[in-house]
Amino acid sequence: MDDATTACEDLKFFEKRLTEVINYMGPTCTRWRISVAIVVVAVVIGVTGTKWMTNTEVETMTLSHFLLTAHLDFTVCIVVAVLLFGVFGVHRRVVAPTIIARRCRDALSPFSLSCDHNGKLIVKPAIRNSAP
Repeated sequence: MDDATTACEDLKFFEKRLTEVINYMGPTCTRWRISVAIVVVAVVIGVTGTKWMTNTEVETMTLSHFLLTAHLDFTVCIVVAVLLFGVFGVHRRVVAPTIIARRCRDALSPFSLSCDHNGKLIVKPAIRNSAP
């Protein structure tokens, strides 16, 4: 086998493996996106449903009474949102395939290659440096 055939086979294998990795991450990312959407909707419902901004009794309540008894649903939703984003790093898990594709693009660019968001390789025209 000559070098061109070997290089072509290597590129095909790399493309196949990259698409497998990105496709494998898809269902996990979808589950995290659904989790984030549920938490965001719950926080919005908690804010609008309890109408704590227009509640006139807020001025007479202590903060602990306000958060732990009067509006416990809102407090739980905010705590879950902070845990998801702050502790578990959901924002990175939701966009993980995009991060992988971007890092592959950065690694492939010196070789006049790129890839799309699905992991398919794109061959770019070689850049020739012309001597003055």
